[in-house]
Amino acid sequence: MKMRRCIPLLPLLACAIALPVQAEKIDAPRIGAPVPPSQAPTADTPISYPGGPVPANVTGTLGPGSATFNRPLSGCTSLSAVGTATPYDTITLTNTGASAASINLAMGAAGTPTTCASGAAGSDTFVAVYNGSFNPASPLANCAFAEDDVNGPCAAVSNVPVAPGATIVIVLTTFYNEASFAYEASFAGTTPVTLQSFSVE
Repeated sequence: MKMRRCIPLLPLLACAIALPVQAEKIDAPRIGAPVPPSQAPTADTPISYPGGPVPANVTGTLGPGSATFNRPLSGCTSLSAVGTATPYDTITLTNTGASAASINLAMGAAGTPTTCASGAAGSDTFVAVYNGSFNPASPLANCAFAEDDVNGPCAAVSNVPVAPGATIVIVLTTFYNEASFAYEASFAGTTPVTLQSFSVE
């Protein structure tokens, strides 16, 4: 810790201590083709959502042995040069109801799903949503939403539309390649007939 010099302030002396500043995260676009995904098996949780009661929590662990892919940047604009081999699991959700759904999703820590990653390299979450299907070898195809640290330190997406009969694939992943932690996706909120809505926290 570095001590700043005392600076005279009127008749008083004021000393300020310089606190360590956390390095800013910087995500850069990758030039060229995506890094090929790993061939490890992926945990997928299929959910048929007709509205009404919210789905049960989804839990999992990302780390050694997880499948990896070259994740997109926030906004699905291009591939990441930082997250070239991020571990991931998926949730495949189909709207089996008669009304459109609006999905809000945030990825939290196992056991305390409302507690989000601190931003440390080992537990920094990232979420991407794909319309219809997800191909880890073509991570920009069908990518509709991709967000990091939207809701405080949580990776989150909001107001993801899912038409009746449509399917989305939610990819739960990480900002950095070297990550190992347990996560929990919890569903909360109300689901009126005219607007089916839930949150993953």
